[in-house]
Amino acid sequence: MIGFRQMTKPDFFEGFPSLLKSISDAVPTVTLWGEGDPYVADHYANELLARKNIPLPKVGHWVPLVAPDKLADQIRQ
Repeated sequence: MIGFRQMTKPDFFEGFPSLLKSISDAVPTVTLWGEGDPYVADHYANELLARKNIPLPKVGHWVPLVAPDKLADQIRQ
């Protein structure tokens, strides 16, 4: 199995920080973050620059599958 890092080009994330900032400045964003994600460290949740960050204990990587009710609540809001 090929991992994400092997599939992406070295410059894949070039310009990502400025793009993320422009999106978060223009659009009210919310991050639902499954704490304990085995693939992406929890500290990245704050780096997404969302206006609201909602940590979900014991949810892990697959937020839409493990906590669909919490995701749906945020979409409705």
